[in-house]
Amino acid sequence: MSARLTVQPLSAVEVADVPAIDAQAEFAAAEQVALLAPGPQSYAIPTAVHLTPQTAGTWEALPKGSRLWRLRVLAPGATDLNFGFTRYRLPQGAALHIISSSEDHYEGPFTAEDNRIHGQLWTPVIPGDEAVIELYVPSGGEEPELVLSHIGSGFRDLFKREPDLIKQSGACNIDVICPEGDPWRNEIRSVARYSIGGAGLCTGTLIMDAESSFTPFFLTANHCGITLDTAPTLVFFWNFESLNCGDRSGGSLADTQSGATFRAARADVDMALVELDAQPDAAFNVFYSGWDRSGMVPMGSVGIHHPAGDVKAISFNDDPLTTGNSCIGPVGRGNTHWSVDDWEQGTTERGSSGSGLWDPANQKLVGFLSGGRAACGILDFDCYGKFSEAWEGDTAAERLRDWLDPNNLGVMMVDGADPDDDTDPPPDGGPELPADIPDNDPAGVSSPRDIMETGTVTELAVRVQINHTWVGDLRIVLRSPAGTEVILLDRPGVPNTNFGCSNDNMDVTFRDGAGIDPETHCEGTIPWLTGDALPVDALSMLAGESRQGMWTLTVSDNAMFDIGQLVNWELIFDLNVPPTQKAGR
Repeated sequence: MSARLTVQPLSAVEVADVPAIDAQAEFAAAEQVALLAPGPQSYAIPTAVHLTPQTAGTWEALPKGSRLWRLRVLAPGATDLNFGFTRYRLPQGAALHIISSSEDHYEGPFTAEDNRIHGQLWTPVIPGDEAVIELYVPSGGEEPELVLSHIGSGFRDLFKREPDLIKQSGACNIDVICPEGDPWRNEIRSVARYSIGGAGLCTGTLIMDAESSFTPFFLTANHCGITLDTAPTLVFFWNFESLNCGDRSGGSLADTQSGATFRAARADVDMALVELDAQPDAAFNVFYSGWDRSGMVPMGSVGIHHPAGDVKAISFNDDPLTTGNSCIGPVGRGNTHWSVDDWEQGTTERGSSGSGLWDPANQKLVGFLSGGRAACGILDFDCYGKFSEAWEGDTAAERLRDWLDPNNLGVMMVDGADPDDDTDPPPDGGPELPADIPDNDPAGVSSPRDIMETGTVTELAVRVQINHTWVGDLRIVLRSPAGTEVILLDRPGVPNTNFGCSNDNMDVTFRDGAGIDPETHCEGTIPWLTGDALPVDALSMLAGESRQGMWTLTVSDNAMFDIGQLVNWELIFDLNVPPTQKAGR
């Protein structure tokens, strides 16, 4: 943004200094720690901060009432930087960029489309030891909410710019682009490297559910530290792969996405499941892997992973898997893991943790990596949590079943597939969205959603997108499967005025405790309202009711001469069950 505007020079922008690091020394220390205990592959030193546009950085006015906020961040000695915003909510039209000061590289724009129910944003890495955080705010809009809480000073050189710091994976690893990977092209596309907390790297797999709904469930290892609190910090790197067979080089960091919601974790089988905040971009060309929960013993196995957090690799075991306990603990129920006695081709390393194990007979996932002693030059074992064992658990927050088969179809195997490129059909027999809102008709338009997810409502938010002139005409009501009706919006501005608020359009997430009351908010902006807003009736009225069943949103226009459409709506549930946390490879 600033490159296209006449703004103050960077020398006039306030600097946030982060303690200097010695990248080579930090790298060596991390390698020693890796020998002592399992866990993610460390790549950055985290620094906790609390910086906001109100307390740090430099503001300046732009033409037509817009504003620009910038903050320089300097971390001497770092090979790359990453940032964690534990409060992120931007108004429509605002844009956030993270710009490298040393290279022609930036991340963003991050916009209101990146607002999530958890309210966080964690960024991919930026090359170099200095970056500029830049926030553009249009005139007349709401104030952005931005709290920078984490700055990660990289020491592993994820951009592979400095040969002395590049820790490539072992020479015995097989690049997925090699001919050995040809029969596994689909499954290779389902595997991603991810960062957690802006400091560690693990591997995981995008998997299909029993309904083939393409809900973006991502399976990995519990010991990587996946919890309700850390899931929003995940940043996923798709297609980080060598360009040439055998040189373990290159690798693009362009295909990234940020954020997830915790779904389940279980320590003894070392399973963690999250749901990505958004479908992977179609340009990433991902694949949803199939799986087999039968527990039948595979006669061989294939692993696809990011050894040492490096470019993607593939490994082959020609022998039957055996059953045993976890090799990283705790034992728990016992017999929770598959054991690979040794790899005939390839290996695994730290950073491979959480990666999938497939049965070559049906090319379906059967496990996820916990740890082991295998390495280049060391023919030794690896242990993988069993998918079949992780299917069950004491609660929904400790098993896969509730998430991958919420309608209890009872299937043992699911095929993998490419995402459906077709437009979603009209939901559950209702009108296709966007749907016209009848003018001056109290019956309005009703849009049903059949929710398969089991469990009870604890917390609930409802996002509603409407394009409509004169929002003061509108009434929005949510009806639960149990028949409870919650009024979300009721002709804002009435009866304080006869006709209500005259503004147009909304993209609102109704949630209890929100700071904006639509009944008193009418400031002449278009859209009228974005972000969080207080519903007329408390959504807590629905606490304890079943999530499963038919939910209906009804939008009605209650005066003449104004038209519009219900563009989209969604229910946002928060399980809010603290999982068990464990450490691993």
